[in-house]
Amino acid sequence: GGMGGMGGGMDGLLGAFMSDPEIMMAMQDPAVQAAFADIQTNPANMTKHMSNPKVAAVFAKLQAKMGGMGGMG
Repeated sequence: GGMGGMGGGMDGLLGAFMSDPEIMMAMQDPAVQAAFADIQTNPANMTKHMSNPKVAAVFAKLQAKMGGMGGMG
């Protein structure tokens, strides 16, 4: 069974992180790490973190990699 068609969910996201040196660099930033941890705990906080240009840039890159996530945001 499983979801199918979702691109692997968080596993796919992790793969997108690991394959992009810019994203890896951004994830070294404690502010970006904290934002991602907060969003994982409470996705509704995403809009709050998008005001941080570093976080917004990482999400823009991820969405481009994932082909637009649908349902996020």
